[in-house]
Formats: sequence, C-alpha cells, structure tokens
Amino acid sequence: AGQFVWDICWVSNMQTLLDPSFQKENIRFFIRNSKFPEGQPFQVPTAWDLHNLQPYFNGETPYAFNYFAAWESISAYLRLTNDMSFLDEVLTPSTAVRGTWGAARSITVLEYLRKLATHHEQFPAVPGTDGLIVDYGGNERSFLEVVPSYVHAIPALQFTNAAMLLSLGELLGLRGDVAGSIEFKSKGASVLAAAKRLMDNGDGTFNSLYPDVEKSSYSKVNVRSIADTVYVSNVLSVVAPREGNYTLTPGDQKILDTVADFAFEELWDEGGHWSRALSKRDPIYHPDNKHIMRADWGAMGSYPGCSARLIEAVIAGGRDFGRAARIYHASAKVTYRGAISQGVAAETPPMWLNNCSAAPAYNYNNGFP
Repeated sequence: AGQFVWDICWVSNMQTLLDPSFQKENIRFFIRNSKFPEGQPFQVPTAWDLHNLQPYFNGETPYAFNYFAAWESISAYLRLTNDMSFLDEVLTPSTAVRGTWGAARSITVLEYLRKLATHHEQFPAVPGTDGLIVDYGGNERSFLEVVPSYVHAIPALQFTNAAMLLSLGELLGLRGDVAGSIEFKSKGASVLAAAKRLMDNGDGTFNSLYPDVEKSSYSKVNVRSIADTVYVSNVLSVVAPREGNYTLTPGDQKILDTVADFAFEELWDEGGHWSRALSKRDPIYHPDNKHIMRADWGAMGSYPGCSARLIEAVIAGGRDFGRAARIYHASAKVTYRGAISQGVAAETPPMWLNNCSAAPAYNYNNGFP
C-alpha cells in the first residue's frame, strides 16, 4: 500500500485548497522519481511506499492513466494557488531513478508538463489514424485491470491527450511563446477531432481501437465503461474549456447529452445509490464472470470519485441539474454506511451473497479472483 499518483489526482483540487504545501511536495516527489529510460516511454511512478518513500512502477509497462493523473495534480496546484513561479523550479532526480535520466541532470516543472503533454509520441500510432491515435498496448493491467477488452487505444486517454496539448498551448501563450502556443493547440485540436470521429459510438459509449498492423488498419471494440463516460465528458465540458480556452461545438453537446443518458440508463444504480463502472450490457458481461466483478472498475460498483466527476460533467454540460442533485443525495446515503474505500459496490455479485450483503451499498475488498 502507499500513495498512488492516480488516486491523488482525484482529490488534487481539495488537497491543494486544504494544504497547498503538501500538494506541492507530492508533485516534486513524483517528478523527481519519474523514469526516463532511453528508447522507451518515460514513466510516472505509479505509487510510492509511505515508509521508505521508494517509488513503485507498473513493471516495464507504464500505467497509462498516470500521465494525465500527474498533469491534473500539477494543474490543480497552479490554478488554485497561482504560483506560476513553480513552473521554473528546477528539480533533480532521486537516487532511485538517477540512472534512467541519462545526460539530463535536472528538469523544470514546465519541461515536465511538456513531457506529459507529448508522452503519446513515444507510443506507436494506430494504423489508419494519421498518427493521431496511439496504442498503449494490450496489457489490461496498464488500464483498469479488470476489463480485458479495455486495452490498446482506449478513448479516455486519447481525449486526455488532446486536453493536455490544448492546455499546454494555452499556458505557453500566457508565457509569451506564441509559436509554441499555436503548435500545441493545433495538435490538440487534431487529436480531439480524430478521437471524436473514430471512437464515438453515437450512443453515449465509445470504441477502443485495436491495431491491425498487417492490414495497416484497426478494428473497433465497444466498451461500455464509466472511465470513458467521466473522462470524455470532463475533457469536453470542463478541462478543455477551462484550461485550453476551448469552445464547445454542437457536436460536442450531442456527445455530452448521449453520454449523460447512457450513464443514467446503464451505469447508475438507483437502488444501490451508486454507479457501476461497467455496464451489464457490455459485450463481455456475464453474471458468472468473476474477473469483472471488482467494485472499483468492474460491473458491481465503481471507484468513489466517478460519481463526483459524473455530477461535474452533467452540470458543466448543461444537462438536467435534478439528476445531478439525485446522485449527490443518493451518494450521501452510502457514506453513512462507512468510510469510502477504493471500490464501492452498488450490488453484490450473486456468487458472494452468502459472504456479504449490499443494501444499499457495501464496501468490500476488491481483490477477488
């Protein structure tokens, strides 16, 4: 157990407001403990042990959500403190990763943001996407761990890649780098357009792209996941407009509308007062499939931050505020049951009914086989 970069990002706004110095030290720590192996994608540490502060990495396969997670933590600190001098702070590698920095002896926070925004260039592009959509590999543990179909070029990360490029372009413009601003905002707009064109399924869900190198093409795999719901809707309605000076289009509003409808029809569990992360209408769902029953990113529940992001996106997208209020009230009932853990179950898998109950929701250990 330890401090996880992805977990931190979900509370980065709150943490910055409550203790900006602590947030700043967290950022310094994961920058100084990032790996920059030659010829391989750079790695943000997945976590670090709170006793000896040793960084932990996801083996040789980078945990794909870490790049945007690190970006969000830095963004929250800069937006809420206006400490723009932090961008020029020079950081040196820790002893744990010094050997991977090569000739580089230091990095500024702004340089690190640039590496986050362009990290996708270190991954192979999906054939037939004009180099705009990237493949993060077929290891499910690089993503949500429990959804085997959610691999390769997943929609959430293509949209967040666009958001980082747009945001970096806006930031560079504020610092007087006009050429850099134009370059990155143009790249971000291109990635965003490609992600919408190639991945939107038209029903509030999105398709992952599986590369077919031999045919110089790809296949589409529909995954009905809350990860795409919250990340796509937040990029379009919150992050890109707030940080990238992006203006919503009528097409974007249509996506937001269908995403919200999908979320309430297939993910929100009224009786459980919580959302599930994977729809029961997903192609891989089966009640006997133990592998997808975890309560954080599986079919029985969801990671606790998902409901909050869903509320944020619904409101920012101009949807039914009453729905958002209902989620707030229902989620409050769950908090009365006990502390929120990594996964909150909206429903108990039938195979475990003899071991635990779920009424209205139950925080159970997510380490099921």
